Amino acid sequence: PPSLSRQSSRALRVGAELSPQEYMEKHDLLLYLQDVTSLLLQVRTERPIEFIADYFSSIMAGAHVIMRDFQYVNASERNRWAFVRLSLESFAEFPSDSPITSIELANLLRMLCPDFPLELVENTALLCGESDEHPFHTFLDATLMRFYYAEFFDRTAEVFSTCDTRSTGSVNRNVLLLTLRQMARRTTCTCPPKYIFDQVFDDVSKLGSFEGIGQPSDVQLLEMQSALLRAPAMYEKLNSIGDPMAGSLISTPTRHKPPAGGAANLKADQREAHTSPGTPTGKGARKPTPVKQMATMRKLSVTKR
Repeated sequence: PPSLSRQSSRALRVGAELSPQEYMEKHDLLLYLQDVTSLLLQVRTERPIEFIADYFSSIMAGAHVIMRDFQYVNASERNRWAFVRLSLESFAEFPSDSPITSIELANLLRMLCPDFPLELVENTALLCGESDEHPFHTFLDATLMRFYYAEFFDRTAEVFSTCDTRSTGSVNRNVLLLTLRQMARRTTCTCPPKYIFDQVFDDVSKLGSFEGIGQPSDVQLLEMQSALLRAPAMYEKLNSIGDPMAGSLISTPTRHKPPAGGAANLKADQREAHTSPGTPTGKGARKPTPVKQMATMRKLSVTKR
């Protein structure tokens, strides 16, 4: 195929070293082949080739997750990132500082994914602070990153449990940092930039402040994950939003900030990258999808299915 000639020899070598099963799993091919086959057998169109072509075109456009169940949306990194993009575009016109609760945010996300889990939104609210009500875009961004990096958060919880050998609910900060770095080097799950741990653990004043910690150098699981969610590195990907598989970017406002306190470890020039909401400009700038078009999006999705 013509596309193969554009790939580097190194990439071709890596692909050739994989077994057929490993290659299929690496690119989630079985997921999409099985899904398109299932959808095709449901509609049994007289133009099956066109149906299959449209399905994969929607994947390339990132529109394939609209109104799909959470199991499918969460089934691959490509799907999760497509949902992040879709959510940011769909709700871009919402007032940034308007307060919203976990249930309200979950109901909005369920306009795109009917069974988006409330538990995930509530967990994000807990990590953002004691209140269940937070500024809209701060809460949305944090929830989407908690969703996108869900496996990473699960791995950090496992690491914490391993380090908590005395079952006290607190772990030495330095031991935890070392173990987390080792985990990040070994894991195959989607992770934020590795320097996120520096941003979290260098800010000593923000750790060891929870009640119940035995030593000033100790940290609790909730405290650690809250600091992770506040770290600017957690949101870096949102400032160059695009398809992580293809590397293509779309022009969107660079408005994504971590929750309050997350910029403590950034230098002044780094903090400037996390700017307030804006409007995309220049050629090729994509206008965010207005929320009023959601009903149309849902109708088209149901029609396709």
